[in-house]
Amino acid sequence: MKRLSLVSAFILISLFLFSQKEANNWVFTTNTGLNFDTDPPTVLNNTPISFSFGSSCISDANGNLLLTTDGHTVWNRSGNSLMNGVNIGGDAGSTQSSLIVPDPSRSDSYYIFTVDKFYNIAGYENECFSYSRVNMLGNNGAGSVSEKDILLLEETPEYVSGVKHANGRDYWVVTHEYGNNSFYVFDITADEGLRADNPKIIEAGSDHLGVINTQGMLKFSPDGRYLASTQIDGIVELFSFDNQTGAISLISSAVVPDAYGVEFDADAKFLYVSTSPGFTSGSNPSQIFQYDLSRPDPLSSLHTVNTIIRDTVFGSLQLGPDRKIYCARFIHLANRGEHVSVIHNPSRAGVGCNFNRIDNAFDEGINLGGKKLIAGLPNFVTSFLDMPFFTYDSICFENTVSFDLVNKDNIDQISWDFGDPESASNNSSQMSPTHVFSATGAFNVSVQVTFNGQTYNYAEEVIVNPLPVIDFGADTIYLFPGAIQPLEVDDIYTSYLWNTGSTSNLLLAGEPGDYTVTVTDELGCWDRKTVTILPANIYFPNAFTPNGDGRNDTFGPKGANSGLYNIRMFVYNRFGQLMYESPALDELGNDDGSFNWDGTKGGDIQPTVTYVWVVKFEVEKEKGEFSVEQYSGSVTLLR
Repeated sequence: MKRLSLVSAFILISLFLFSQKEANNWVFTTNTGLNFDTDPPTVLNNTPISFSFGSSCISDANGNLLLTTDGHTVWNRSGNSLMNGVNIGGDAGSTQSSLIVPDPSRSDSYYIFTVDKFYNIAGYENECFSYSRVNMLGNNGAGSVSEKDILLLEETPEYVSGVKHANGRDYWVVTHEYGNNSFYVFDITADEGLRADNPKIIEAGSDHLGVINTQGMLKFSPDGRYLASTQIDGIVELFSFDNQTGAISLISSAVVPDAYGVEFDADAKFLYVSTSPGFTSGSNPSQIFQYDLSRPDPLSSLHTVNTIIRDTVFGSLQLGPDRKIYCARFIHLANRGEHVSVIHNPSRAGVGCNFNRIDNAFDEGINLGGKKLIAGLPNFVTSFLDMPFFTYDSICFENTVSFDLVNKDNIDQISWDFGDPESASNNSSQMSPTHVFSATGAFNVSVQVTFNGQTYNYAEEVIVNPLPVIDFGADTIYLFPGAIQPLEVDDIYTSYLWNTGSTSNLLLAGEPGDYTVTVTDELGCWDRKTVTILPANIYFPNAFTPNGDGRNDTFGPKGANSGLYNIRMFVYNRFGQLMYESPALDELGNDDGSFNWDGTKGGDIQPTVTYVWVVKFEVEKEKGEFSVEQYSGSVTLLR
């Protein structure tokens, strides 16, 4: 089996298959957070944010924390504030105080969008929505803020959201203007970076008014098809979003008193909304609602996931890289919550979403180990959380592919169909099965899970890619003394490694021996091939017997069958008369039976005497450069 063994190839495959880990570290208030390298996530201690309602953080593709911000200060992975990284424009008390977005136009560069508190006070100058730019290489690699608090919009509610462009490279960042129904859609491109002076302004949905109504949230679905907003004065709206053009259109709206947190499940099948009456009158219960996005008017009907009459208030909702939705909950600022609630299966309808329930038993959620949580969880580019139901560790033909579920909670039975009917092992009931696909191409891999008698179906298209093509024409090649044998692989792959140490796609072999090359393509698929080079020792018999007995009936070279090119043979009698001239043979070994002499001239049988022969041929001395060699001798024709 062809398995990834090169470190670089393994990393490339891992990044490709397991999506991204930019959202694997969560940092939020009271110096705590979560790390999703484990299941359940590990609680982080001694993180830099002491108090915030909103935060944002980002890790690299391997899950190493890079930056954290509460909208006011930005810290590096060591927890140290960046040079020039204080007072970057936001307010830690804003519901979505910040959003960190990679800069596709520059490596090691990130934009931080910040949201300040809006004060609807006459004469007060608001500068609510700004951006800063981080240079990760600044300050000797500790990071620095190279551009800070650059105003984009003066009056906005307390939210911002981001998603990848349909091209998978660029980004969209969206906020809303205060006092009207205008969304501001900014694009960040690989060609220009942030186009700060040219946002799309789209009027859709309700006006965002009132002081308290500046609180709420704005969220994209992970696939970029939807955008949802909450306003704590009681409005929830669902929009369609075109991640190719940035267009926004209202789909559905609802009146939901105290609406605060909002989130989509990983498959964008359901929308979840939390209410936080503690921010308003406190007379209403705190609830979490689920809306079915497959309905014609999705927000017209709801399912109540959980209701708390007293003591606790729900805050932010945030999808995790494990496909679960996490919910901040607290009592009040002086008595904060010690647990993060969990919706374990948010892609399942109704009670099947399993709010704080594992295997039909109540589960308190994530214990922060004495740390206290307020209302906020980190804000991410939602595309970083577009996680499939299952992952797999190879996309290369002939590999043994290992499958695994991203979220294993609340499953009684499981059934896999690999979409590979030519395989004798097309099905499996294992939680983490393996499979060897029978061919290259696209396979519709489906999995059905059952819990409490209910079945849930998921499918992903798995592309099995061919291995690199390595063709030397033969497993054994002959080399004429002093010549070279070019061993060449198409120059279309990512890396080449020969057993000689060469990393070129072309090797000029000048000595007999075994030559092995390992070739890896851009997807990490690799193959290896060995060719044996032997000395091109050709010889000519000194006699032949053209009597038709099938043995030694013709005269010609013996031994090696390659390494000689454009071969011609001439046979003369003792008087110097030309008795035979062979057709030109492009390479030794390509004889179709017409090259050797059969002992006749013009169809006439020649007498038993000794003849002189001359063989001329070319050998490759340099790449593409040939020299002419000549052998001569005598042969006796016997009857």
